[in-house]
Amino acid sequence: CDFREVLLPALPEFELAFNAFARGTLLATPSGFSAIEDLAPGDLVLTREFGPQPLTWIGSLTHVPNAPVWRQELARLVRFLPDALGVDRPHSNLLLGPGARLWQSTSEGGVFVPAHRFLDGETALEISPTTPVDLFHVMTKRHATLSAAHLGVESYHPGLQLRDRMNAANLSYFLTLFPHLTTLEGFGPVVAPRQAYWNNAASAAA
Repeated sequence: CDFREVLLPALPEFELAFNAFARGTLLATPSGFSAIEDLAPGDLVLTREFGPQPLTWIGSLTHVPNAPVWRQELARLVRFLPDALGVDRPHSNLLLGPGARLWQSTSEGGVFVPAHRFLDGETALEISPTTPVDLFHVMTKRHATLSAAHLGVESYHPGLQLRDRMNAANLSYFLTLFPHLTTLEGFGPVVAPRQAYWNNAASAAA
């Protein structure tokens, strides 16, 4: 696959594209669960909405302890203990990064909620690693809900409101991180509403 290293601007919109799943996260595929670091673009993963979908992009960064962050939320890793959100949800310890949003059923269907909003100090714990942690995010052909250790977590989508939060030069550079796309519209629609990562974000669909 096409692997390249890039230097990211110190902006949350860039970091959130790379930091949802910790190394070792098990994603459901048609042949069983696979560690995220063993997957590559073109591999199939199971989605709640569309069944098997090919991965179109995988991004990764290294989360460095005590590194300066734009917002404290960007430093939070969340460990979900087995059965934290129900039986087998997740089926094993699951460590998620700041960019992860979890599927939550509602009376109107469902919504994606940032992982840090589930922190309860008992079964969803804030983790402060003492050593660097590799984090990943993935895109599927269509925005969808993945199964990470039996927890529903969304695939990457920046939100079409990104152009309202980023100047033209940064947006142009951002799009170069996704060589299979040429415009923001290429990410397609989101499959469900999404809560903002932090309370003063411009849009709940951010």
